[in-house]
Amino acid sequence: MSETMAEFVNDDATHDDTWRDDDDPAAFLHRRELRQDAEADAAQRGHPCPDCEGRGEVMGQSGTAMRQTYDEGGERYEYEEPLYDLVPCGTCDGTGRIPDAPDMQAAYDAMYADAEEAQLPVPAIPWDYQLTNRKEAAYVVGAIQMVERQIKDRRAQYEIEVAKLRRLVDFWRTHYTPAVEAVVRAELVAAGGKGRSITLATGVGKTLTRAGFKKSRERLDVVNEQAAVSWADENLPQAVQKTTKFSLLRDPVTQHIKATGEKPDGCEYHPGGVDTFFIR
Repeated sequence: MSETMAEFVNDDATHDDTWRDDDDPAAFLHRRELRQDAEADAAQRGHPCPDCEGRGEVMGQSGTAMRQTYDEGGERYEYEEPLYDLVPCGTCDGTGRIPDAPDMQAAYDAMYADAEEAQLPVPAIPWDYQLTNRKEAAYVVGAIQMVERQIKDRRAQYEIEVAKLRRLVDFWRTHYTPAVEAVVRAELVAAGGKGRSITLATGVGKTLTRAGFKKSRERLDVVNEQAAVSWADENLPQAVQKTTKFSLLRDPVTQHIKATGEKPDGCEYHPGGVDTFFIR
């Protein structure tokens, strides 16, 4: 194959085997071979389906029925007998192949790389680490606790930093909003009172931000619901909605389960005295 032809084929990442106006037969046939090889490779990935034994089809009801009749005691009866034929296997979706389990080493390496991007020390533990003694068990548990502590510290630091930014934004909003409002009013007056808002090129997020005035909607804010309900119960009873709230007492239900063995709906009973593993 010529150097020009090789570059042409290698650049064709999609292996498209459709004829092109500037094609020659060699390039066309080579692209077709690449596509066929890719399809054959994809078809052989994984392992044979155990239900259809790699055939992609199983014997099953075809969805149609054949009407049958028979006579008995001078009466004629009719019934429908389902027809069976080869249908696509539902386990492998008709491909005959089941995907292999994911590459655990590659998945773990990717996860480990993501964790290291957090710029925090991450203990080195191979994904297939076989721990067999107390020292090795302590190392793995210590690694878990170390990273969990880092997560907790990072979250606390994040909340501190966010609180600092929030205080600054709240100051800006309180201190400068009246001045921004005055500028908007002046701009609207200068425009002859046409419109109720102006555009500000902030350069953040959206290209333009609108600032102006709009009619407020009627609303009632209940800032102390207990005080409001007490007032309404005495002065405006129709404004109070009385409901009955039910709650479940666990002790009687537990005793009932232990006495009868019955499993109440919505409950899962776990008897005590069973050894369960823990890490603290």
